Amino acid sequence: MDVESYTHYQECMKQPIRPGLVLLESHNGLDLGGNLFAMARCISASEKLSSLRLQIVCLADNEEWMRQRCSQYGVKAERFVIRETPAYFEALARAQYLLSDVAFHPLFRKRPDQRCFGTWHGTPLKTLGFDFMEDAYVAANQKRGFLLSDVLVMPNAYTWEKIRAAYQLDQLFQGQVLFGGYPRNAVFFQAERREEMRRQLDDRGRRIIAYMPTWRGKVIDVRAEEQTRQLQEMLREIDEGLDEDTLFLCKLHRLNSKDIDFSAFRHVRPFPDEWETYDVLCAADVLVSDYSSVIIDFLCTGRRIVLFCYDHDEYVGKRGCYIDPAQLQLPMAQTVSALNALLQRDLPCPDPQLRERFVHEDGADACEAICHALFLGEERCVRADHTLPSRRRALLFCGELSKGKMSDSLFFYLDTLEEEVHITFMNHLFKEKWERLQQFPGLDLMPMYMYQKRYAHVSKAEEGLLARIRETLRRKEKVSKADLRLLERQGEREYSRYLYQGEFALFVRYGGLDIESLKWLTVFPGERRLVLHDVMVQKAKNNAEFAFYLKRAAEAADLLIYADHSVLAMAEGAYEKLPCRQLVMDLYAGL
Repeated sequence: MDVESYTHYQECMKQPIRPGLVLLESHNGLDLGGNLFAMARCISASEKLSSLRLQIVCLADNEEWMRQRCSQYGVKAERFVIRETPAYFEALARAQYLLSDVAFHPLFRKRPDQRCFGTWHGTPLKTLGFDFMEDAYVAANQKRGFLLSDVLVMPNAYTWEKIRAAYQLDQLFQGQVLFGGYPRNAVFFQAERREEMRRQLDDRGRRIIAYMPTWRGKVIDVRAEEQTRQLQEMLREIDEGLDEDTLFLCKLHRLNSKDIDFSAFRHVRPFPDEWETYDVLCAADVLVSDYSSVIIDFLCTGRRIVLFCYDHDEYVGKRGCYIDPAQLQLPMAQTVSALNALLQRDLPCPDPQLRERFVHEDGADACEAICHALFLGEERCVRADHTLPSRRRALLFCGELSKGKMSDSLFFYLDTLEEEVHITFMNHLFKEKWERLQQFPGLDLMPMYMYQKRYAHVSKAEEGLLARIRETLRRKEKVSKADLRLLERQGEREYSRYLYQGEFALFVRYGGLDIESLKWLTVFPGERRLVLHDVMVQKAKNNAEFAFYLKRAAEAADLLIYADHSVLAMAEGAYEKLPCRQLVMDLYAGL
């Protein structure tokens, strides 16, 4: 995304909200299905919701496919907007309602009159968020998406329990949680739709088996090409074991499906692209899956489920699962021959207790009930009890966590704080400094997503502002009051974008040699503390730009803390005349 697009977005933020405009973004524009598509169909068909106007996010290469799907299903879209184009950023800035099943765009900044709804995309069997550290760096924007949401639609209490723990939401989430079933699952309760889909998929009345495996790309370090070869061979063996009265439909990851030669099989076919996934699934007599949440969704049908976990020990060991699929007491195979044998048997139906635990809220009218709850305020769904604790919260920026006194002493300082502490840092530290992050037991993590490898984004005018300030400092001149006001507005915007609606009473800028976090301390609306370390003072002596921002932060602080007396001596009286309290601590003593 270029500076011009970001400038356009900021200009659009000055325009009024468009009442009734709904921006719907499924999997960052990659897909149009599941919960959000079910809701789009409901909005289009409901007289009560006729005032709403849909804009649907797509990509350049799938826009025509989305148009065709919407036309086929009667979805009335005012506009299809290609992600990260001017039209997209205008909708992002001006939509009254924003719906996502993953997360909102990293540059999105919620306006007071906007309402954000999140549906997520399934009951988690496998670990997610900060519980799965291999992918934790991407969890930063997802956590932000949850915290921006006014309402989260959860399929069951179990899912909310896992999500709020995995993304550490207990201390910060201020929205509501709805338990009303999942919109996408409503089709499982429509007998006429099932029969219609069975006719569409197969005019011979064969048994239909749906195969929906989990993508394993980041789990067991298997390249897409290798996975494809493995799947091709397994599907060949499955095909050979099927009789003439069986149709085996596969829903594979797009990186696999595009290279599978389905023409080589007699009974195995891909899910047809013209039909939404859950419409196809409702026609199935048997579901074959592994670690996917689709297993939980299919419990709504009461029909047979088979687990095909050919890599069970490796997957569970490396990926981690909240619930090992083996614990679900469903028929399970770990080889193709064992799977073929199961598919030839009279399989048992799932235990009714599983249905009661996970999908008891689902029903034919679940999608309508959720849409009416979100857009009309109707009380047709169960709302979870969720209250924030009353304990005072502190946000602490820890810096880069590089080896040295500044990072090592952090743990001594944390012991002095009485607040509920949230550690904030740039999300790339999950990859680079994971061992350091593991030293924060019991502390909530607030990683900030570095979109396009940048701490903060600026408009075209602000690029000129920052260059002008650098030139002014180079000439050793005073920065104008007008430029300081512009700088403050940029800092306020980026702070609110990164750390949005978390109500913190205290901000501690503990470490780091960056400029952006110094800006954030300057504009923070609560109590502000700046901790000075020797490396920070040294950089200020050698870098006029850093010295400028460090001094502004010191002037804005309520408490200026010197890490020890040597740091105080290094400062050489530069901060003696500040109106704030100043304190010398002995943070390096135990190192």
